[in-house]
Amino acid sequence: MKNILFTLGRRRSKFFHFTDALNILHWLNAFRLIASNSSVYDKKFTSDFSSLIGSGESLSFASGRMAFFYVLRSLNLSSQDEVLLQLPNCSVMFNAVLRAGAKPVGYDVDLNCLGSDLSNIEKLVTDNTKVIVVQHTLGIPCEIGKINDYCRRKKIILIEDCALSVSTTYENRVLGNFGDYSIFSFDTTKPINTVVGGILYSRLRANIKEIRQNYDNLPELSRSFRFYILFNAFMQYYFSRTIPFVSNLAYIVNVKVLSYIGNSFIYPFLYNDNDSKVTLENLPYPYPAKYSECFAYLGLLSLSDWDNTVDRRIVNMNRLLKIIKELGIGEVPGQYFSNNKIVPLRLVVILQSDSKWIGFFDKLYDRNSMWFISPLACNEAYIDFNISSELIPNCIYMNERVINIPVDEDKEVDKLIMSLMNFYD
Repeated sequence: MKNILFTLGRRRSKFFHFTDALNILHWLNAFRLIASNSSVYDKKFTSDFSSLIGSGESLSFASGRMAFFYVLRSLNLSSQDEVLLQLPNCSVMFNAVLRAGAKPVGYDVDLNCLGSDLSNIEKLVTDNTKVIVVQHTLGIPCEIGKINDYCRRKKIILIEDCALSVSTTYENRVLGNFGDYSIFSFDTTKPINTVVGGILYSRLRANIKEIRQNYDNLPELSRSFRFYILFNAFMQYYFSRTIPFVSNLAYIVNVKVLSYIGNSFIYPFLYNDNDSKVTLENLPYPYPAKYSECFAYLGLLSLSDWDNTVDRRIVNMNRLLKIIKELGIGEVPGQYFSNNKIVPLRLVVILQSDSKWIGFFDKLYDRNSMWFISPLACNEAYIDFNISSELIPNCIYMNERVINIPVDEDKEVDKLIMSLMNFYD
């Protein structure tokens, strides 16, 4: 019987350590910084994050997709120039290509690493291919060495999508240091969670210097939108730890309050630009926008505990890998057992289609929260982006069931392991 890819539900990562999340002073400081016109925390966070990745330089943005758009725009691409992106992906990445005036082309995923491989890319490269974007999915490194060599020979710009891969290494080199540019994301589902945010990094400092000419003139998200986002996060994260039922009212209260004072925001995140029909002119926030002090402050708290976070996630990954093997639950990508240091946020398990574990996971996690039900997350109408199902069989195959096992919190992993053992017995 064929294998079906399983990954466990979409979970939000923590901004920072549990005790910090309950420290009201941290939240008050973040709210105070909404009105700040300085960039002290932003510069500090950007510098510290760059040092975490390597010796390169970075620019910070309100989201990873904006960082991606910013570098594409600097390349002065034409409507005939092609940008290759892996599927599955998020529609906001394809939209960024369209908004930069270029043509997005989707290539198929590699089932061995769940990311990019050279064979799937080579099939679609033409004389018009100017940029190739590779994915390191869920912290698993892709065939970045081979792809990097290929791009250099072909003189194609290589961008690493490291949205879910921070501190993972490939051949003793931290991911993000292979391509001409790398993009990182800090939203609520990413390894470092500052609610919103992203960074454009390059190991070649000259690359950043060359494109930062107009960066200082970029706008920020409006103060009202910053408040909207941060207030919702505060209700979700602080009160969910103290008075859970209150946090359930956060979204409703937030929308009502912001609507009353005249704001047109639909979501307390940057989800409005997921549709191909939404243009830069009718977005309710500037695009691209710079990072803001209130979110950079949360980022610095995350980085201050990063070593412990990395250790915790690796330990929990290995605990789950052990129990998966002992109980014969299914297969996992071989990269987990390579010499590369993998720092996961979630762990992938591959089950047989007739496995008894399918029912177990279906009952444990809500299908509506799973990633990549469609080749494009956030927009199931992937046909709008000229994506043909026939050209992405691996993507369609793995999207039959996509769930991922969060490894961030010890207590959640403890409960899952106990449930797995009880179900096995």
